[in-house]
Amino acid sequence: MDATDENALRALGENVFDAIVCNMAIMDMSAIAPMFRVAPQLLKPRGRFVLATMHPCFNSNNPMFAAEFREENGVAAETFVLKLDRYLSSHAYQGLAMSEQPIAHFYFHRPLHELLGEAFRAGLVLDGLLEPRIPDALTSARWASWFNYHE
Repeated sequence: MDATDENALRALGENVFDAIVCNMAIMDMSAIAPMFRVAPQLLKPRGRFVLATMHPCFNSNNPMFAAEFREENGVAAETFVLKLDRYLSSHAYQGLAMSEQPIAHFYFHRPLHELLGEAFRAGLVLDGLLEPRIPDALTSARWASWFNYHE
């Protein structure tokens, strides 16, 4: 199913789903408005739309990973940081999801207000938001691993 094709989505019917889930896909979609516009019609009364995605500030904006060293109270400390730019500008870029991926694919960066704004314009409401953090016990020897970025 092409979630960017509004007519194909409408052809699924009306009031047919208890829930619609968009799981880690929105950053790969060139257009998100069609999905959000049709979702309320596809859902049964009191149905829910669940969107699972990484925060766009960190994951779909091609961040630059860095490790910094500083002294804190006489002890050398290593801190992992991200350098971000163009967060508020929607843009497409190509990247690799996995190191062995043979060809880069497109990502579509949208700031949080654009992602949620499309849903709100379609009449959907936000009734929950989770921002889980990576547990301190999870670390990696690779400095660019997400396991090193706890805050």
